[in-house]
Amino acid sequence: MHLFTDNQSAVIKKIWIPVLLAAILSISYLVFVNFGRYDPYLPIGGARMFNNSYGPLIFWLPVILVTYNLEFFLVQHKHRMLIAAVSLVLVAGSLGLPALTNMLGSGYGVVYFTFLIWTALLLLRFVVMGKKDTKAILIALAVAVVLTVQPPARPLASIFIRMFGYGYLMEYDMLYMNMVFPVTYYLFLFIAENLTDSNYIKALRSKLTVMDKHSYLFLFVGLYSLLMPAGRILAEFLSKGSLNNIGYIFRNVFTPLGIIYAVAVLVFVPYLLRNIVVARSLTISNPNKFWFFLHIIPIVNTIAVLFYWSAPAVNTTAGENGTTYMKEPMSVLRYVIIGVALLSILSQASNIARMEDAGVFMGIAVAKLVLLIILIKQEWAVYVMMGLVLLPIFFTRYYDSSTAALALLQCALSIQAFLEVYHPSLEDADAEIYLKEESAIGEDLVVGMD
Repeated sequence: MHLFTDNQSAVIKKIWIPVLLAAILSISYLVFVNFGRYDPYLPIGGARMFNNSYGPLIFWLPVILVTYNLEFFLVQHKHRMLIAAVSLVLVAGSLGLPALTNMLGSGYGVVYFTFLIWTALLLLRFVVMGKKDTKAILIALAVAVVLTVQPPARPLASIFIRMFGYGYLMEYDMLYMNMVFPVTYYLFLFIAENLTDSNYIKALRSKLTVMDKHSYLFLFVGLYSLLMPAGRILAEFLSKGSLNNIGYIFRNVFTPLGIIYAVAVLVFVPYLLRNIVVARSLTISNPNKFWFFLHIIPIVNTIAVLFYWSAPAVNTTAGENGTTYMKEPMSVLRYVIIGVALLSILSQASNIARMEDAGVFMGIAVAKLVLLIILIKQEWAVYVMMGLVLLPIFFTRYYDSSTAALALLQCALSIQAFLEVYHPSLEDADAEIYLKEESAIGEDLVVGMD
């Protein structure tokens, strides 16, 4: 089964248009901001105005409009110009957000206002697409909630703000955030639409789905960009200050929804990424676990993604993917990972010995050494191992939400990566496809011998 319809695939292939626009406008905004910052009297058409809250909106709104209207123009919808005009009016209302924030003295009004705009835009989309049933309304509301509670898709650079300085990294954050938005918008929308098909969940769970390069890149970039923001939400919620003031999460309905969203992302997205990466590796007939494992390493994964994206498709059926998967021998990477992990734990021994709670941390280090051996044979050891990795981060007096967010992201990805490297297996439905393929190959061999 294909993961996307023909119309959806057409949008995915042209998603680079709003992404490129976002890059151009974001860079232009940064140029104006820096001109206004260093010489506020330069005659550049009021560069100083871009230092206030309206600046980002002026450059951000065209990205939303082009992203929203892209599918209508690609499918040549007869009312596309009218839709563009109506969406312009709705999105232009966002220019009132700064004034609304000042008037209310908090961000709660902005949150509800944002939800209403997204709800109106999505309901308009479904109506003009001829979908006016209850299912369409529920999908519109669900996607509007997700787009409202989802924080900016900040890259890992935001983790290193304390190390390298705040201002410039936040500017690069904005560039990345704007470029990823068109991908995440259609990711939420298309998956929500397709989930109404009972077979779609099976396709998402399958490692044998034939994965074309456009769908692979779209899904990987979109899903991966959700992890870091979700990690930050959960890390901030689990901080001591937040836990001591637990009542804050009930101040508005979107805060608890945001926490639920973050947990769901950290649980399900790594699993989906595992299946998507494996499916692409099988489609290009390169099931080498080394390239698979590179996908979970920040920054380095760019190389792996480009390699998978540029490689030509070899297998054309799920059965061929199943045969390729089952014939792949156990990877030497299993022992390389254990060796690197052992060296890492042992190298930290001297630092642990100087800590106040040295006994506790030394005990955790010894437990991790034992679990490294056990996880070769037992799946449960993978989960316990990652829990021990997180334990010192969340219960130390030097707790930092940025470090915790990165740890959550890496542990969530590592669980799925370790399970694939040490305990590769096929779901029942995938196993059936593989057995049918092997049976067909066996029959062909018999006929050939006759």
